[in-house]
Amino acid sequence: MTETTNRPISGREVHPAGKAVVVFGGAGFIGSHLLRRLASEGVGKLYSVDIRKPKIRVPGVNYVFGDVRNLSDFFIPDAVGAIYNFAAVHTTPGHANHEYYETNIQGATEVTAYARRAGVDSIVFTSSISVYGPSEDVKTEDTSPEPESAYGWSKWLAEGVHRSWLSEQPSRRLIIARPAVIFGHAEGGNFTRLAKLMRGGLFVYPGRKDTVKACFYVEDLLDALFYARSRNERSILFNAAYPDHYTIEEIVKTFKAAHFPRAREFLVPRWVVMTAARLLRPLALFNLGIHPDRVLKLVRSTDVLPLWLLNHGAVRRGMLPSAFARWSADTLGTFDSLGVEHVEMLKRSQERQSVLGDEADKAPEMQAAGASQHAAGARATVFVDQSGAGESEGDKSGLGKAQAEIDVLHIEEEAGIHAAHGVKGAAPNKKSAA
Repeated sequence: MTETTNRPISGREVHPAGKAVVVFGGAGFIGSHLLRRLASEGVGKLYSVDIRKPKIRVPGVNYVFGDVRNLSDFFIPDAVGAIYNFAAVHTTPGHANHEYYETNIQGATEVTAYARRAGVDSIVFTSSISVYGPSEDVKTEDTSPEPESAYGWSKWLAEGVHRSWLSEQPSRRLIIARPAVIFGHAEGGNFTRLAKLMRGGLFVYPGRKDTVKACFYVEDLLDALFYARSRNERSILFNAAYPDHYTIEEIVKTFKAAHFPRAREFLVPRWVVMTAARLLRPLALFNLGIHPDRVLKLVRSTDVLPLWLLNHGAVRRGMLPSAFARWSADTLGTFDSLGVEHVEMLKRSQERQSVLGDEADKAPEMQAAGASQHAAGARATVFVDQSGAGESEGDKSGLGKAQAEIDVLHIEEEAGIHAAHGVKGAAPNKKSAA
């Protein structure tokens, strides 16, 4: 893994040569990063199965439309060596209870049924730390699950579906990861909003500063998954988080120290947060996107210890500063503030200008201009889960003439992608993305 005594393990080392890798939910945040890593390391044929357009389109990946709730007609023409099941309804709250069960449990049933038909003996499944339920107590892999939400229950039951599949044949292997909050390029959730607030100059602590929020950088999660695959053990379960028990205050100050030194911090009293939760309860019935459970999550800890990773030397303390530095490098210092598409276009624009020797310093100016305009329009708000988390948003500030050049390049590339893959538009149902 990154920064540990163990060397990083590549995808080529842990996936069978000559066999395909199928990623259900491959268009989502974690799936996109996995496919990007596997493609960069020269892993063979890669398939992304999803009902959404990918957050990060990876050259060489075969993007297939597929709904994990019904894979009865799903077929891959190649021999498959490994399956990753990242597909899920996960934003919580944000969906009717039945949607979590329909997608997460039925998805597990359909994916394992496909594995049986295709003769695939290796599955990696991402569950969630939600199976433990929120608590101030430390949770390890030995802690008995006590889910409180429909999402937590659906993930716990989906784990059981995968374990049932494992028990059918001694040759099968199953890795279950229980990720904490995963952040990085294209995450579009709480950590991205945190970066935007810090860039805007003000972060508001909602009720308390010592709320523990387990977290993990997406590339460190992939390192952990590859390490688990390298162990050659039949069944592995691990929590995917840093072992430091990071509080919100520690996360904010780590961000501030290296990236946003001028940002100010302000604490809203806890009684204000709890009162807001009570007042918002009636509004939740009207589906206005304002939910009291999101407010309550702000003052409830998720203190999860990755005991399995620690015991195997696959993670160490003090990795958060490096994670933020790597995230910054992966997004040209924007932390996604310009949106996924713009970040990708900035990178391509830099490469093109470097090759042509044509005003190669424009890209940093564009980045600075975008960040400046974004900061000018930023408003202080709390670090809060919102419906739509995980969906990246394009920056609406505009970047003048240079931005127009990037937008034209984006349109040209998208047109080529659609022609090559026969995409007819986004699917209307978006429930099975990871």
